[in-house]
Amino acid sequence: MKPLGGGLLERADLCFGFLQQYPDVMPIPGIRAKKEADEILGLYVTPKPLSKADLNAMENIRSVLGEKFCHRCEYCMPCEQGVQIPSVLIFQAAAKRLTREGVMAWLGKAMESVAECIECGECEQKCPYNLPIADLLKENLALYREHA
Repeated sequence: MKPLGGGLLERADLCFGFLQQYPDVMPIPGIRAKKEADEILGLYVTPKPLSKADLNAMENIRSVLGEKFCHRCEYCMPCEQGVQIPSVLIFQAAAKRLTREGVMAWLGKAMESVAECIECGECEQKCPYNLPIADLLKENLALYREHA
């Protein structure tokens, strides 16, 4: 599920090339357009093994994402205070893909919800990736404000 990291991973060829190494794995991607479905289907109709350059690109992505990569699984939800955690944590990916106005319109209310965080830690206890969610909320809000 979410083989493209909830939209954070941009290289479908790398994601699906990696998954093709595991014959018993069936990816379940979210698809918004026929073009995306065609691209993924093409990667399976004409598979190619990962090259050394592909592996280097994957390692670069891994190092950039680091240990603070929200997979958007939403296990941290619901937040009792109403903080829209997954939406706040997707900010950086959204800022790369959308206009400033688009980001503001889409994520504005989510970013406002960060003010309600009381740092209770409940979301961090539920996160299967042990993310420092309270810190990530603050970081993403600061980046959002700079972006605005």
